[in-house]
Amino acid sequence: IGQSQLESICQRIKDCSAEFNGFSDKPYNINVSMGVYFFDTFDQETIDQLMSKADRELYKSKKNKTGFVLKDNLS
Repeated sequence: IGQSQLESICQRIKDCSAEFNGFSDKPYNINVSMGVYFFDTFDQETIDQLMSKADRELYKSKKNKTGFVLKDNLS
């Protein structure tokens, strides 16, 4: 899987949560944060190294998140 395909999958997941938020009558929004690290199997990184790098990407995503959890109109 290529990086552009991976980005497309991530965007589709975000679009699904935005669509859900649009029709949901819940007083809150669903937000998605993803940590994705693209790697090459020839780099010989351990699974712990890969997970650590993906975890860093997850926290970058969380830090840059915009939007509100609670919906403005609760009528």
